[in-house]
Amino acid sequence: MKVLRIYFDNQISEIENAWSLRAYGFCLGLLHPMVYLLWSNQGNQSLNLLLRHPPMCWPIFESCQIFRPFIFFASDQILAIYLIASLISAILFLRISKIKFAYYGLLTVSALQLFIFFQDYRLIESFQAVEFLAIGFFLFIPEKVLFGRLILVASYIISGFDKLNSDWLSGMAFGQLFSIKGKFLEWVCALVVFLEIGLSPVLFFRKAYIFWPIFILFLIFHLGFYSLVGYEFTGSLILLLSIFALVQISPQPVAPARSLIPGSCLMIIFVFAQIYPAFINRHSSVFGGDRRITLDLVGERMVCENQLILKYTNQTLERKIYTRSGAYLECDPVVYYYRLRELCLAVSKEEGFIDLDFKLIGKKIIDVKWDTKIDRRKVCTSPLKLSWFGKFKDYE
Repeated sequence: MKVLRIYFDNQISEIENAWSLRAYGFCLGLLHPMVYLLWSNQGNQSLNLLLRHPPMCWPIFESCQIFRPFIFFASDQILAIYLIASLISAILFLRISKIKFAYYGLLTVSALQLFIFFQDYRLIESFQAVEFLAIGFFLFIPEKVLFGRLILVASYIISGFDKLNSDWLSGMAFGQLFSIKGKFLEWVCALVVFLEIGLSPVLFFRKAYIFWPIFILFLIFHLGFYSLVGYEFTGSLILLLSIFALVQISPQPVAPARSLIPGSCLMIIFVFAQIYPAFINRHSSVFGGDRRITLDLVGERMVCENQLILKYTNQTLERKIYTRSGAYLECDPVVYYYRLRELCLAVSKEEGFIDLDFKLIGKKIIDVKWDTKIDRRKVCTSPLKLSWFGKFKDYE
């Protein structure tokens, strides 16, 4: 316990001794109200709406229904506590004498967010990977100024490389979201890739005449794509981006040398988690089976089709499964796994029901050839099995 107490005291001391970190703690605290707005609205991410449907647990936490009744009956109260606690913890970062309370407040609120997040897999659509990473590095990793910026620059670069495909560069990733079309849209898409890969490292520069134009360009970039990702995600990214401006305007105090090993090791793991899906599973961008360990800020657009054959003693019916999820999860195997399980429980009670067959195919929107993800007969009597990483064990 003494070692643990010293560890947390060191994290708090590092924040106390740097104005930029105290101000950044305030910005990180404001990320939670952004999540509150997302979870309390009436869209796909509405917590109340998701709780009215059968549970769709994460593969690594298939017992999420244990807490579901409590959250269902007290969801409004839980969200209100979450909002109020997050605002209080954020404000406390502005008082140097209250940093300890602010630190543990942010830790508690983040733990509550993580607990709610793992109650339903469909909450993955709320784009929270970057926030989890930034808050985690801020709370637990020494050299917070360095790694707080490094994780964001790495995220931009990875997102930029993810856009090096004809889907993005042709502008097809936007569909009908933007009024601009043709070559101008293609130039905008190419500029975004250059901005993320080529200019994000410039945010480390200390010379004002270099830093500020690039920083403002990133602000314009995020505000310009508001209609694509929504105000919650736009606001969250601007809050995360604030660390670069805060470091720029605040001289860093001379501090004792801290170990770079924890942050470096986590950065290596983070980068590997981005590389793994592309090299191990070439269909991950289509079917999304590895997305929970990647950022996937703006992935390639994909389309899926499915066929459901219900077999009865005197007839055969052809149907489709509707995921009741947003486009981000349209082809995700976890969603189909739970929808099939739910369907089997429902139709097995019908008179004359024998079994059902299911087929799922998908492709990137620019491709011609469809890839088969699953083609299974007798799904109810021989259920699909899902791994911790959201893949069908029988097929991958």
